[in-house]
Amino acid sequence: MMQIVRVLARVILISLGLVAIAAGGLCTVLGSTSGSDMLWMAMIGIVSLLAGGAVVWATFRHWRREVSADDSSQAENP
Repeated sequence: MMQIVRVLARVILISLGLVAIAAGGLCTVLGSTSGSDMLWMAMIGIVSLLAGGAVVWATFRHWRREVSADDSSQAENP
């Protein structure tokens, strides 16, 4: 049961990160094409892109480390 909750939490984190990347890309494009009046929107978009990318990267990295640790512990205890 706990394994299902972990996987579901990771899927939710990855999806939130991808939504932040998409929203950040949209804000960056809209803010940069609207001129200097909407420059703040482009800055928010860049921050959202970076934050979303960091969330997705960290989630995948942690997931891979956990899987490799489980594999190595199973190899030691056949």
